[in-house]
Amino acid sequence: MRSMRVVFSVCMTLLIALGAVMVTPASAETQQTNRPSDTIRLTPFDAVAECFPYAEVNIRLIENNRGIDRLFLQASNLPPQTEFTLFLTETPGPPFGAAQYLSSFTTNRAGWAQARVTTEVRDAFASTLVGEERVRVELDNIVIWFADPADDDGCLGAGQGPITPFDIDGEAGIGIVQSVEPENPLAR
Repeated sequence: MRSMRVVFSVCMTLLIALGAVMVTPASAETQQTNRPSDTIRLTPFDAVAECFPYAEVNIRLIENNRGIDRLFLQASNLPPQTEFTLFLTETPGPPFGAAQYLSSFTTNRAGWAQARVTTEVRDAFASTLVGEERVRVELDNIVIWFADPADDDGCLGAGQGPITPFDIDGEAGIGIVQSVEPENPLAR
């Protein structure tokens, strides 16, 4: 009798699990596949390209039905267990112009990472002063920096890299990858 209860219990658990899978709505990413989608492959900056010849960072943007974008980042072959910052910028290279912080992410022991950000990306802009005139600037580029200035030492030499302001504490390392035209679908 006891074995019959165990078999019945296992069968009911499997049926409930199968039912949950069948009625669970598709993931947000799957539901949005018919929405506008772009893939952006980021390219290493010249200053660090030799140190990270196999670095690969791809961004996939999916627009939801309200015009908000979901940004999915996948990175591989970056320095392991290292924190990076992700920004939208006015230009893809120095001096970068206006910039907007989006997120931070940390690679695992293999140098691999994922990040997801839900925000306006395709139509992102900043309002800034040029002289005494307020102007709109488009944020059409994606740039990723070492979050800690010491983390680029393995490539540039101890203390040789610049200290940039692209981190929450105001001290980041050099940019590692950037979006570049003509492969950048954000460029307007």
